[in-house]
Formats: sequence, structure tokens, C-alpha cells
Amino acid sequence: MRRRAAGIALTTVVLAASCDVPTSVPNWDMTWNLPASATTIPVTSFLSNGISLAPSHTTFQLTVAALTITRTLAQDCPQCVTGLAAPKPAYTAVATSSPATLPTSVTAATLVADTVFATVVNRYQFDPINPGGGAAGTMTFTVSSGSTVLGTLTLSGPANTIPPNGTTTTVKIPVTGTVGSAGISLRVDVSSPQGSTITLGNAGGQQLTFTAHAGGSAQGPLTAASASLSLVSQAVRPSPTDFEITFGSADRADSTTMFLTLANPFNLSGTLTVNFLGCSDAGGRFLDSCNAFSTLISGQVPIAPGTTTAALRFGGRGAKALLNTKRISFGGTVSGNTTATPVQAVSVSTRLQVTMHTGSQ
Repeated sequence: MRRRAAGIALTTVVLAASCDVPTSVPNWDMTWNLPASATTIPVTSFLSNGISLAPSHTTFQLTVAALTITRTLAQDCPQCVTGLAAPKPAYTAVATSSPATLPTSVTAATLVADTVFATVVNRYQFDPINPGGGAAGTMTFTVSSGSTVLGTLTLSGPANTIPPNGTTTTVKIPVTGTVGSAGISLRVDVSSPQGSTITLGNAGGQQLTFTAHAGGSAQGPLTAASASLSLVSQAVRPSPTDFEITFGSADRADSTTMFLTLANPFNLSGTLTVNFLGCSDAGGRFLDSCNAFSTLISGQVPIAPGTTTAALRFGGRGAKALLNTKRISFGGTVSGNTTATPVQAVSVSTRLQVTMHTGSQ
């Protein structure tokens, strides 16, 4: 009996020695799906020089060159004799400016009840629409884009005057419609009747000049409700917006995948660079605040008309950088022919998948 009891005790010791009693915290890999901030890429991000958003944010402003016409009395009135006292002869004259084109990449613009301001400097010795003797003439201004008339205005004597000898007269020509690729032109038609007796000086040296600006003031710019754009590798200017991911410590993040959904109302395609901005020091440590944000990490996503989705995957330090992001911006280039309004924008929604390690390791 003693030998059997001893054998049982030995067996118990051997079995106990072969079992490892758990003494450490279990290790786990956990995946979290988190919402992240939504943002937009405004239409102003890819507008070319010369077109911008008005302060009201409801219209575009377009810079268009001035329209100019210079006429001499010899051109307008070949029958006018100089140095001889005689009734001012009747004449008709037509002059058209060279077109002022829209800014580069803008092929058309729909105007918003705008105005063309025309300044007339009359260096003739007489008023062409009130030349004396009770006669009255007309001066008609026509603003066009190609064959499309945008607006007209007629000055008729004696109700209106164009005083002589270097006097300046300003008129306002209401315009509406669409300015096309032909740009804007000004045509002036003058019907000047026979007038009082006058001794004319040098007919070639007397000038009638017209200077016109299209826009909401005497100096522009043109105001448009929409614009047609033709873009070729147009740079997308960064427009950083606040970006936030509600998550705890980023220290245990092993990898992240950022899912982006881009809803694009424009007929534009290209590749965008997504920059995630935040704060870090010279040692590469992430900070909660800083004087100026820098790019912590970036990636590229395609953009096309309609809705596109993309996934950006980051591991290690990239995952931690993403979780420390404070702002987001988009760069890159886009191409295509599209119509745009000031309030349109590419809508970007984001979602984040985080894989993190928990446990003792």
C-alpha cells in the first residue's frame, strides 16, 4: 500500500509540472471603423487667373480688358473742309472695337444684369448729335459677343449732348446674355446732320475716342452667374479645412485605411493629392498645437465626374500621423470642359478603419 501511494503522488507532481498557468495579459488585434470629418473642394480651387468669386459668393467676377475706339474727323467726315467757314456737313460713321476676350480657360460666361461703361472724349470742334442750326443726330452704342447682341443704347439730340473741345461724357449700356469665346465688342454708329457754319481746324488731328469697361463699375469687373471652363492640367489650389477623427490614443495604432468618397458635380477628371496636416517637432513627435501646420502624410486619389471612391492605406508611423491630423487639403491637377456656378463644390466624405494592438506587447 505504501508503494501505490507513493506512485500516485509522483504522477500528480509530473502532471502539475507539465501545465503552464497563464500569468500575462492576452494580446489582441482590434479593428475600429470610425467616421471622420467631411469637407469640400470649392470651385475656386481650380479657377484660372482672371476669374474669381465675388464677395457675395453668389457670382463670378471676370477681368476683361477695356474696349477702345479712336476716330478722327477726317475718317468720319471726309467731306469736312478745313480752314473754310462753311456749314458743318452731314455724315454717318460706324466704328467697331477689337474684341476683349474672356480670361484664359473661360469659354463662356452668363452675365448678371451687368453694365458697360463707355467714356467718350470729344475733341471735335462740335457736338456730333447737336451740330447747331436746330439739327439733331444720334449716337448708338451696341455691345455684342460675336453675332449676339448683349445691349444697346442710343443718345439722341437735343435731349443728350456730346460736348466738344475735349469734354468727357460717360454713358451706361445695360447688357445681359452670354459672352462667348468671341469675347465682347463695342460698335458705335453716329448719324450727324448738317450743322451751323464753322471754320474747322486740322480734320486729321481732331479725335473722338471711346473707352469702355464691362462690369458693375466704371472699371469692371464683369459679373457672371455661371461660366463654361475648358481646363487642361489645371492646378488645384489647396484650400485647407479642419479635420477631426474622434479616437483615443494613437500610440497603439498598427495600420489605418482612409476611405474617401468624392461627389463631383463638374465634368472634370484628374489625380488629386490629399495632404493631412498637423503638428510635429524636429524629433518627429506629434503635438497637439503649433504655430504652423505641416504635411504629416499624403496620398493620391483619382477624381472623375460623378461619384468615385478611393482607399488610402497607412501603416506604422503613417497610421499615427493620420490620427494626429488637424487639417486636410487637396492639390493636383484636373482637366475637362465643364459649366460651373459659384456655389458648386466637390463634396468629400471620409471614413477611417483603424487596426490597433492591445495587450502587453
